Amino acid sequence: MTTLVIAAFIFTLVISLLVVIGELRDNRRGRVLHQQLWQAFDPRLIGARRRAF
Repeated sequence: MTTLVIAAFIFTLVISLLVVIGELRDNRRGRVLHQQLWQAFDPRLIGARRRAF
């Protein structure tokens, strides 16, 4: 159980770093990546996606 929590924490940390790097670069690809990540973790969209499939 603790391994799962640690893995989830590291996963979140890595994604946060990717987003920060994208923001620092401030290029179009970084912004698109940020939008995709935001959409991927938006609870409302996750719920909508679950209902769609």
